Amino acid sequence: MRKLEIDLSPEIATYISEQVELRNFESAEAFITEAISKYCYENELESEMEESELKEALAKAAAQIERGETFDGEEVMREAMQRLRSKIESRS
Repeated sequence: MRKLEIDLSPEIATYISEQVELRNFESAEAFITEAISKYCYENELESEMEESELKEALAKAAAQIERGETFDGEEVMREAMQRLRSKIESRS
């Protein structure tokens, strides 16, 4: 196991000490190890969700393309610019 030394703010050090006592951890190291493990697990779940959501969105888009439900990008931009110009003109 590699030893790592870090400087903590007094508030964080106090919080860790309180958690060790309140939650019956063996040591500050045990508390920090669990906290980091939970953090890593949550980030991993979040990444997996983002990946599955992306795959779902891509599958939906592919199905729309197959059904011919597409837009001409240049036409969409022209219409958006027209609407923007109209809004600007109406404010003048």
